[in-house]
Amino acid sequence: MLLAVEIRLRGLGIEPNVRDSPELWAAQRELAAQLGNQAIIVVGDSRGQLDIDLPTLKEATGLTPVQLAIDGSWSLPVLADLAADPRITGTIIVDTSAGKLIPQSSRDRSHEWTEFYQKKYRGLLSPAIETRLKGFLQEKSALYSSMIPLDRLPGILFSNNKYSSTYLKTRSDRQRDGDYRLVKMPDFYVARVIRHFGGQQLLKNKYFRSFAEFDSSMREQIAGQPARDPGADQKLKSEYEGKLSYVHSLVKQIQARNGRIFFVRFPSDKLVWLIDDYRQPRWVFWDTFAQTTSATAVHFQDFPDLRKYSLPDGSHLDQRDKKSFTTALVAALSLKKAGS
Repeated sequence: MLLAVEIRLRGLGIEPNVRDSPELWAAQRELAAQLGNQAIIVVGDSRGQLDIDLPTLKEATGLTPVQLAIDGSWSLPVLADLAADPRITGTIIVDTSAGKLIPQSSRDRSHEWTEFYQKKYRGLLSPAIETRLKGFLQEKSALYSSMIPLDRLPGILFSNNKYSSTYLKTRSDRQRDGDYRLVKMPDFYVARVIRHFGGQQLLKNKYFRSFAEFDSSMREQIAGQPARDPGADQKLKSEYEGKLSYVHSLVKQIQARNGRIFFVRFPSDKLVWLIDDYRQPRWVFWDTFAQTTSATAVHFQDFPDLRKYSLPDGSHLDQRDKKSFTTALVAALSLKKAGS
């Protein structure tokens, strides 16, 4: 009976998809501690979660990947949590922009999930078993992962409605794949650019007859931003450098245990990159960090094999590019295992 329901749901386009959660993250966080120097830990936001292929990372490095990136969050709270744990002695890849390397007063999911791990998960057997079981079932079962209420199930099963597959799919190890063939383009990309640049006010009293007109208008708006003042940027550079002491201290804690840490500016392109480049000029921000940290800092623009990709939404890789990008990233970081 359950098998028939499962087959029917998949026929309607409802596929298994693991729900990311504090529990799922905490399970990976505990794994990072258990693995010690055999772990290669990914920290960051949606780019780190979407752009890295964990099996490829494992094969290329000989280490066991642990996915700790959190969509829409800052990396410093997670990095601080790892730095404070003497069991963390492995390799850490931090997906970040320069602006996310300074402490923030606001709280986000990275604070909430690290606190959940420390207070409600670490050292407890029951949550660990329950999380593994949930992850396994959600990855295998469309019925379980979709959590369709029982009173709605008959109507869904006996309808002829086809459901659109979500373009994002999460696995039990928290790897997330983006299939951008399943989204409407260029609308999806346009929406991303609008959010990135400043929100819906950009569309007020504006009507674009075509994507080309939108693209041209946005480029004009970005180019029309006030010219940067070199003197003001030099002052900004000095101020930014003064705010990096916290991340430098976290790096030193990890390195004192022989842990390795790499900071990577993952790719963005098209209008998203133009916006990023205007708001945070590399020489003011990223280069300042790279010159002052004892860790390795890698910018995608410096490596042809990292910057060659076309990102469907300007910010993330399609799942078909993950493996080759991960291979290129391992080479850029000189992380290849001996003999590979």
